[in-house]
Amino acid sequence: MACPYFEPQRVASDVKHPLARLPLLEEYDGICRAATEPFSPEASHRFQYCNRGNVSGACSHFPANCAATSFRYHVAASDKLHLEILMVEEKQHWPHSWRRINFQIATGQLNPAEPNPVISAQLLAFCSSYLKRFAPLNEPG
Repeated sequence: MACPYFEPQRVASDVKHPLARLPLLEEYDGICRAATEPFSPEASHRFQYCNRGNVSGACSHFPANCAATSFRYHVAASDKLHLEILMVEEKQHWPHSWRRINFQIATGQLNPAEPNPVISAQLLAFCSSYLKRFAPLNEPG
């Protein structure tokens, strides 16, 4: 469940916990958009808060009045052309809202397009990491 203010930009080059189960499947570097000005979080915060989410009350940058505390992504269906992603928005560890998004593998496009740049970046990071890990499993033998 990634933090709703974390915009992943690239897979972290200095992964601290390579075997950790993470919401985006890999540990990402990126920027925090919780403050007035975006900033790059420290590596210790990046793993503990940004990549793992559900940080309300733990991370000093997380707004107290935030409607959602994290996002969870799941591949509901896949084939050679697309991934169907179920995105669940959580508040205090409980599902708050959800929707389905289609990721076109050939073009790297989301359908419908996601207007929120943080959510869009998280969806694209999740899909990229998923395809790196599981695409060979989806190929016919």
